[in-house]
Amino acid sequence: MKPALTVEQQLDLLIERGMLLDINREDAISFLLENNYYRLSGYFKLFSNSGSDTFIDGFCFSKLKELYIFDFDLRRIINDLLEEVEITTKTQIAYNLSIGLGADFYLNTCFFHNPVYHKNFINKVEEEKNSNSTSPIVRRYEGEVMPIWALVELLSFGKISKMFSNLKNEYRKMVSGEGKYYDYNHHAFQSYLYVAVQLRNRCAHRARLYARYINASISFSKKDIRLFEKYGYPYKVEGSQSTVFFAIYAAFKLLKNKESKQSYIDKIQSLFVQYNNVVNPNKLGFFDYWDNVLLED
Repeated sequence: MKPALTVEQQLDLLIERGMLLDINREDAISFLLENNYYRLSGYFKLFSNSGSDTFIDGFCFSKLKELYIFDFDLRRIINDLLEEVEITTKTQIAYNLSIGLGADFYLNTCFFHNPVYHKNFINKVEEEKNSNSTSPIVRRYEGEVMPIWALVELLSFGKISKMFSNLKNEYRKMVSGEGKYYDYNHHAFQSYLYVAVQLRNRCAHRARLYARYINASISFSKKDIRLFEKYGYPYKVEGSQSTVFFAIYAAFKLLKNKESKQSYIDKIQSLFVQYNNVVNPNKLGFFDYWDNVLLED
C-alpha cells in the first residue's frame, strides 16, 4: 500500500511529474486540501503521457483547476435538468398506471414480466418504508396500502425506472405511446429513462463527466437516427456506451417544456464559452449543431 502524502508532498509529486505550477503555491495547496487527490487523479490521466505517470508538455495547475470546476458546474446544470425530468416522469408513470390499472397495481405480479424482479422490488419498497419510518408519506399511509402516486415520491428515480422496465409491454404503453404525453415507442422511452437514471447516478456521486462515457447504451429509434443524420452528427451513433451528450439527449426526450430545454441549452453553451481555453466539447460528444438536436421533438 502506498504511504499517505501531505498536501505539500502531493503538490511536489505533481511538479516532479512535469506539471507547471502557474498559480500561487498556497492557493494550489488549498485546492488540494479541499479536493481529494484520488478524486483529481482522473483528471491527471487526461494530461499524462501514454503509459507513463509524467504529464504532457504545457500541463499546468490552473488548467487542472479550471477543468475540475467546469465539471462541477456542468454536473450542477445536469442535476437541475434531471430533477425536473424525474418529477415529470414519475408523475406520468403514477398518473397513467393508476388510471389504467389501479392505485395499488404495483403489488400485483401479473402486471410484470419477471416475478423474481417484482418480488425484489416489493422488498425494496418495504425497506424504504422501514428506513424512512418518520417520513410524512410513510406515516400518512401507515397500516394502509400506499398508492402509486405517493410511492413515486418515496422511491428513487432508479427504483421507479426498474419497476417500469419490468412491466409487461402492454402496460408500458399506457405511459408511452401514440397519443400519450410521451409519444414514443415504449422501448425507446424505457431506454431514455434508463440512460437518464445512469446520468443521474454519475452526477449524484460527483463523478467526472469530461472525456468519459456513461456506462449505458441507448436504443435509438429510427426518428432519433434520422435527426442525427439531418444535423450531420460526426460520431458513432450506436454503441455499448453513451457519450454525455447522448445521455443529455435522453434526458431531454423526457422533458417536453421547450422553455426549460432552451434554458438548459443556454447554460451549457455559456459554460463552454466560459471554459473554452480548457474544454473541448467534442470530448463530451457535443458537435456543431447539438442545440438544434436537443430542441427538436
